[in-house]
Amino acid sequence: MSWIFLKVTKQEACIPIVHSGSNAWDVILGQAGIDLEKGETYRISFDGYASEDTQLRPLIQHAGGPYTSYFVTDTLLSKEKKTFTYKFIQEKDNGAQR
Repeated sequence: MSWIFLKVTKQEACIPIVHSGSNAWDVILGQAGIDLEKGETYRISFDGYASEDTQLRPLIQHAGGPYTSYFVTDTLLSKEKKTFTYKFIQEKDNGAQR
């Protein structure tokens, strides 16, 4: 595993991806320790674009095994900057998320 740390330019996270890997988890931008409450509605919003068309998979999942996903969707990025906004209801009890 090799770690590449993101660069922040103009308040944007820039991640150079040279090799995307063969698994969905080979390239991750994550944040741990977010606690979600069962029955609450959450909104995920971010701006995204890429140097070439590519797919991104935003997700909220349990930070440890069995890595239960609470929200996941496929998102297509293009060269044009776009705001993506998603809502979901937390349907399960959980601890800190990632």
